[in-house]
Amino acid sequence: GADYAHDTVANAKALAAALAAEGFDVLAEDRGYTASHQVLTRHGPKDSGAGRDAAALLEKAGIVTNMNMLPGDTKAMSPSGLRLGTQELTRHGMGPSEMEEVAAIYRRVLIDQEDPNVVRTAVRELRSGFRDVRYCFEA
Repeated sequence: GADYAHDTVANAKALAAALAAEGFDVLAEDRGYTASHQVLTRHGPKDSGAGRDAAALLEKAGIVTNMNMLPGDTKAMSPSGLRLGTQELTRHGMGPSEMEEVAAIYRRVLIDQEDPNVVRTAVRELRSGFRDVRYCFEA
């Protein structure tokens, strides 16, 4: 419980900082980005649908995210943002250094506009090193 919660928040902070370093607009930088498992990123003007489009591209690359309304958005199906969580990454044993790799993969898809089907290989490769479930009850 406590270790998992601590590591999940540490990973969220590391992911947020890594995404910002890659050129993403990450919300709440002035407050340390997050105090939970969630990170919010803005991908275009309010109500632009850029969050929805970013989520779809990342899903093609094998990454599940959530389109998310951000301050200023008024259309639920055309949000400008993404909500990213680190629970599953943490549960499978990834740490802050892997958050840098995850951020680089996001950059490849969303900033470099690399073919998501090509990037999917990098996602599989990164994930292949993290097959065990951690932070669970022991028998």
